[in-house]
Amino acid sequence: MAYLIGIALAAVTALFTQSCIGRVEKKRITTAAHAGHKLEIYEFTTTVGLGAYAHSAHLFFDGKERSAWDPTWPIQPELYPDWVVHTFSEAPDAWIVYIAPSACSRSDFDQLVACYQAHKDQVDADLKAQFTLYDTERFQVLGRFVYGNKPEPLIFKPTVLRYQAFTGFGYSDKTTITQEQIVVNPDGAWALQITQTDGSLSQGGDHVRGNLKLQNGRLHITPPPDEQWHEMPGSIRPDAVDRETYLRAFTDAQGRRLDAVFVWNE
Repeated sequence: MAYLIGIALAAVTALFTQSCIGRVEKKRITTAAHAGHKLEIYEFTTTVGLGAYAHSAHLFFDGKERSAWDPTWPIQPELYPDWVVHTFSEAPDAWIVYIAPSACSRSDFDQLVACYQAHKDQVDADLKAQFTLYDTERFQVLGRFVYGNKPEPLIFKPTVLRYQAFTGFGYSDKTTITQEQIVVNPDGAWALQITQTDGSLSQGGDHVRGNLKLQNGRLHITPPPDEQWHEMPGSIRPDAVDRETYLRAFTDAQGRRLDAVFVWNE
């Protein structure tokens, strides 16, 4: 009997997972109206597993979504002289509301900022009251409104692959595709990402991470220490070069080497 109950529970769980994963529930957190315009912020709750949910915040203006929560402020904002920026908070997790000129006129952007300014205390209080529930600083503060295109990460690819498998268990030239890249985000955070695809299965993620440092107007990159490299036995190709040679030889779409774009710290 217990065996049959276990099978039934497993079946119910599987059906729930298949039907509910990806479902998004929307809840309006705050509304502010000013001069005939309306600002709204919603919480999106996405089911990502059995009893597991992901939360995000989304800003709407005059009925259109304008921004999803993003705290990414560039490490070198002076590279964007054409931006129009209104700063209300410089907190580390403050929301940067990027408004692309192609999607919104300057006059509408100014009305959006004016709407927030007119009801700032109310909007801030509503955000804090809702998102304090998750014991996180995320979503609680509107930091900057930026009229300008959001900066994109830099992508670097290796000239030679180092890995033959992400986990180190099994490898076949015919069925496995290993992708390796370094992603450098505008805020200076970077990561070596490894993804292994075998048929319909895909696994991977950030292998090592770091942060660029701004010194004397130049961005410096420091290779991670050995203890941060979690390389499973069998995951490295037999003909792989050493770690430093491997990292320094990554190139971007213009063919620039990683150690030419950034100052390499030994």
